Amino acid sequence: MNDYILINVKNNIKRFIDKCIKRNIELYDIKYINKKEIIVKINKKDLKNIKIYNYYSEINEYSKLGKEKILEKIYKQKYFIVFFILCLIIMYLISNIILKVNVIHSNKNIRELVYNELENNGIKKYSLKKDFNELETIKDNILNNNKDKLEWISITNIGMTYIVRIEERIIDEIKDSDEYCNIISNKDALITNIYSTKGEIKVGINDYVRKEDVLISGDILLNEEIKGNVCANGIVMGKVWYNTSITVERKYTKKEYTDKKRYNLIINNKILRKNKYNKYDKEYIFKNRFISLYKELEYKEVEYLYNEEELLNKALKEIDNKFKDKLNNIGKIIDKKILNKSINNDKITLDVFVITEENIGISQILNKNTSENQ
Repeated sequence: MNDYILINVKNNIKRFIDKCIKRNIELYDIKYINKKEIIVKINKKDLKNIKIYNYYSEINEYSKLGKEKILEKIYKQKYFIVFFILCLIIMYLISNIILKVNVIHSNKNIRELVYNELENNGIKKYSLKKDFNELETIKDNILNNNKDKLEWISITNIGMTYIVRIEERIIDEIKDSDEYCNIISNKDALITNIYSTKGEIKVGINDYVRKEDVLISGDILLNEEIKGNVCANGIVMGKVWYNTSITVERKYTKKEYTDKKRYNLIINNKILRKNKYNKYDKEYIFKNRFISLYKELEYKEVEYLYNEEELLNKALKEIDNKFKDKLNNIGKIIDKKILNKSINNDKITLDVFVITEENIGISQILNKNTSENQ
């Protein structure tokens, strides 16, 4: 493979070209700087002969090309390249080593049992990470060895740590207790659905109930006589009505990214390159306890104004989010109607009538002795 270089030739340019042609020395891409100076590409192996035959011209190497140029650039960046390769090696080693095994359970004896089982199966501090199939096999082994003590186990890899969660196998003993419980309503509502697993249902679908009405009783009846008590269990869904209000500002800021970005490293909580941008997001390429490689993306915050339609939709969405948190993923909004709307240059205020379907049942703890005395 030929290696090419660029040379700079001054003085006697025509004679230089004629000499090279006569000596079968190939010249490529001749560029005239002026009448007395050119830049030309040649085979590196011809440089010595060119200087011998053209002693009357001033000939200097201008730059290397091809493999030579690549090697020159690599040499100039050798420290950075070595550092980068070392970082990659360190990241690979760190990302495949476990530095901590954390077993989560309240019972100390169960934790010690699981730690010993994990160590026997090769999961311990400074061990190499296991693949998915190995972890599944280890979990099965631990459960099979402790059928009377463990019900369930999960092993999750987070960075350089294994998080192990376990559920202890407990054989329930039937105990006599003075306490039992009812499921009562925590608000006025119209019943839509009832899901009971224990106790006697006292209401029906489409019944209207008041706050503190008994929905599922813990009393066990036979021929209208109480024969025993249990702790009632179940979910009772009902329609509930609310009047609520919301205010949303017309102004809002939006994050917009610029074209500026760069790479950075964190090693042992120390940032390699100091902060360059006032506002930026980190896009992690690799992250663990000791070393992180990430991209800094600069952004600026731009202020905008909602139009009237956007402002109204934003306010209604805020109400949806408000009730989503209130219902805690058990229930939904059935309907909502705007009762009053006030919009000005700064904000919107809505008064809204909301109908939800939600769990209205709560547990009421009772005492048998108290109940019998009443």
